[in-house]
Amino acid sequence: VKQEVKDIDHIGDYQAGFIYYADKKEPTNLPKSDVVKFFLKDNSTITIRPSGTEPKIKLYFTSFDKEPTKSLEKMESLKKDLAAIDEELSDPTLYERAPQRVDELSITRASKTQELEETEMLWLEKSEEYEAAINA
Repeated sequence: VKQEVKDIDHIGDYQAGFIYYADKKEPTNLPKSDVVKFFLKDNSTITIRPSGTEPKIKLYFTSFDKEPTKSLEKMESLKKDLAAIDEELSDPTLYERAPQRVDELSITRASKTQELEETEMLWLEKSEEYEAAINA
């Protein structure tokens, strides 16, 4: 994995007991452990530690996609689509002059409502995962 030094936000040295930033250091307030963790600017991490049972070094990578942001954008788009459908359905003359259009809009509205609910659940799930990971 190629990672530029400029992408590193701070480094946790858990043996030393400090998290090092460019301009300061703070205690980890955790038990000492033979672990070094690189915190990248995109909230990804690279953790390095020795194996407890074998003569090798273990690397752990975490990364985060942009799913919460994508989901928010999709939710906004779906809400706009639903508002446009609702606006069209609010025309009382539509029901007599184009009943087939009312049926089409109703089906589309139900589909977009379900998609919005699924996207909201995905956003909530991904946001909770993200919060748990950055607070770990």
